[in-house]
Amino acid sequence: MVQLPPELEKLFVYLQHDLPDREQLAEIARGVATESGELPEGAALEALLDASVGLTRWQAENALSLSLVRHQRLCPQVMWELKAQSLEASGLLTLHRGQERFNDLGGLEALKGFCSKALNNPGSTRAKPRGILLLGVPGTGKSGFAKALGNEMGRPTLVLDIGSLMGSLLGATEQNTRQALKIADAMSPCILYCDEIEKALSGAGGQSDSGVSARLFGTLLSWLSDHESEVFFVATSNDLSRLPPEFARSERFDGVWFLDLPARNEKQKIWEMYQHTF
Repeated sequence: MVQLPPELEKLFVYLQHDLPDREQLAEIARGVATESGELPEGAALEALLDASVGLTRWQAENALSLSLVRHQRLCPQVMWELKAQSLEASGLLTLHRGQERFNDLGGLEALKGFCSKALNNPGSTRAKPRGILLLGVPGTGKSGFAKALGNEMGRPTLVLDIGSLMGSLLGATEQNTRQALKIADAMSPCILYCDEIEKALSGAGGQSDSGVSARLFGTLLSWLSDHESEVFFVATSNDLSRLPPEFARSERFDGVWFLDLPARNEKQKIWEMYQHTF
């Protein structure tokens, strides 16, 4: 945002426009694809719109035009490429494009069933699923599950690095946080994944960094409680004691899961199996 001198601020009016929704994106696509066969229909059109949400009107027009030049039709792959580039350039979010699936993860059957049941009922009258908090020591599959969840549910996975939200100017951190959450809302339905969140929120008491972490924490808590978009927030933590107690209140997450390593005798069996294999 351009910083105006105080003498000129009262002479300007700031207007904030929301990112285009699916109906507006469909109208943009029809305006770009004017020839027969260029505009997909049915499920292919829905996939194109899913790939377009979160882009500005200018970005969507450029990506659609590029798709016509490359493929002579509109296809989602070009939209995903440009979206990943724009998210990376913003420095606030990144788009995870891995191929992980639930079949690649051993165990965690209860957690897989819980998330599948929560996210695979689009016509349900129940409250929208908000997210889960995964707790456990490193090596229990928290990050792997979060990355596989988006592919399994057919949703894009956005990775939120809270450290990248920290700004050097006064108020920049709060503005970056609101902008990142706004982008996530615009790209719904999606998975918003934050790894080792306790490291970023350990200073939420407000005494170590002049209250910046506390204000960031407050913005995130408000969004977790109040957002109406179909964003499923997945947070992982290695150390529960470093998380503020209000972070795990019931209205902010659908479930808090404790993942643990196998028992000692099971570890011995796994080790013997690997020794036999090699």
